[in-house]
Amino acid sequence: MATAIRWGAVAVLVTAALTVAACGRGGGEAETDADSPLDGYLNEIYGEYDPDAPDPDRMRAEELVAACMADAGFEYYPQTEQSGVITLSEARNTLEFAEEFGYGYSTESNGPGTGTMNWPVMTESEAERLNSEYREALSEDAVYEYEAALYGAMVTDPPQEGEDIDWESMDRGCSGRGYDEIYPALAIAKQFTDLNEAMNQMLTDIEEDPRVAEALIGWSSCMATAGYPDLSQLIDAENLVNDLWNRFNAANGNRIDLSLGETDYDAVKASLPDELAELQAAEIAVAVADVTCRDEVGYTRIRQEVENEYEQAIVDTYRDDLEAWVAVAQAAEH
Repeated sequence: MATAIRWGAVAVLVTAALTVAACGRGGGEAETDADSPLDGYLNEIYGEYDPDAPDPDRMRAEELVAACMADAGFEYYPQTEQSGVITLSEARNTLEFAEEFGYGYSTESNGPGTGTMNWPVMTESEAERLNSEYREALSEDAVYEYEAALYGAMVTDPPQEGEDIDWESMDRGCSGRGYDEIYPALAIAKQFTDLNEAMNQMLTDIEEDPRVAEALIGWSSCMATAGYPDLSQLIDAENLVNDLWNRFNAANGNRIDLSLGETDYDAVKASLPDELAELQAAEIAVAVADVTCRDEVGYTRIRQEVENEYEQAIVDTYRDDLEAWVAVAQAAEH
C-alpha cells in the first residue's frame, strides 16, 4: 500500500511546489491516530491524494492539454498515469518494516521486480512512449515549435540583478494552462497571504518547540548509544544510509555487469551478492536503531501532539479564512 497522507505538517507550503510526506510511527509506540485539526480544511482545498487510484483531476488536465496541442497543430497523448514516482510503503518507519527492509534504499520493499529507492525501476506509460515517438519523428524546427506550444516561450533574457521573473504573466504553454484550470488551489492561495504565512511559520515553530527539541535530543542520544553518534536530525539516519550506498557504488560501480539482469538492481544482485548483502545489513541495522530510538523517547507521539496543538491554534485564529478558502476552492471546481 502507498503511504498515508497527512496534510497538516507538510502541504501548507503553498507558495512552492506541493510536497507530500508521511509521519512514520515506531513499531512499539502507541498508535497516535488523533485527527489533525487542519486536515479537513486542506483536504477540501487540495483534494485527498491516493496514489493507487486514478486521479480524475490529472485526467481532465491532460485532456485539456491534448485539446490545446491539437489546436496548435500537434498530436499529444494524454499522460493520465503518474509515472516516475516512487511510492513509499505505509508500513515504512515501523519496526517490522525496518527489520526486513531498512528504509528501502537497497532493498525491494515494494516487492520483487520493483527495484529500490536507489535502484528504482521506472516504467514508461503507453502515452509517454507515444509522445516520445511522435516528438522524435518531428524535424528540428518542429520540435522547437512543439515544445513552445506545450511548455510555453522560453525566457531568453535573464533577469537583471534584483529582478524577479514574472512567472504569472509568462506563457507556460498548453501544459501550464491546462493544469492551472484544473488545479487552481495554488493560485487561489495567494488570496490568503496572512494565513499562509502563519502556516509556514507554524512548521518552524513545531521544529523549535522545546518538547520536540527535547525528544529529538533523546533520540540522538539513543542513536549514539546504538553506535551512531553525531546524528542531530531524524533525516541524518537516512543520510547515513545513503552515504553507505554512495560508498558502495564508489567501491563497486565498475564491477556491476548490467547485462546480468533486467534492472539495475538485478544486475547488482547478480554481480555483487555478498557486498549487497553487507550493505543491506548495515541499512537495516541503522533503520532498526532509528525506529527503536523513536519508540523509546516517544518522539512520534510527542511530535504529533505538538503539531495538533499548533494546528488547532491556526484553526482558532484563522477559521474564517480557512472556510473562505474552502469555499473559493470548491467554487473553482465548478
